[in-house]
Amino acid sequence: MSLRGELADHMPHFVWMLRDFSLQLTDRQGRRIDGAQYLEEALAPREGGARDREAVRSHVRSAFRERSLFTLPRPAPDELLSKLGGAPGRTNPAFNARVNELQTFVHARIKR
Repeated sequence: MSLRGELADHMPHFVWMLRDFSLQLTDRQGRRIDGAQYLEEALAPREGGARDREAVRSHVRSAFRERSLFTLPRPAPDELLSKLGGAPGRTNPAFNARVNELQTFVHARIKR
């Protein structure tokens, strides 16, 4: 087993969060996929990919056995973003729902 493989036994769950995400989750053929599939496709080796990017993908795959992706839509329209500190109730309900899902996910995995 490699050193990275040995370290993976002690690594936390890797969570990749993409904020202001407005794209549809699709694979390279245009089929809809979920966040887990999107993350694994993003981390998959790429033929002819830049060596440094391939190294990062490889390290994440080998060091973190448990991986999840969360996408968050924009918290508010552009004109409200600078004013959110004073008006938290005006955030996008879809953003709030995804933040709540993320919080629940993280809290469920905290090792005590």
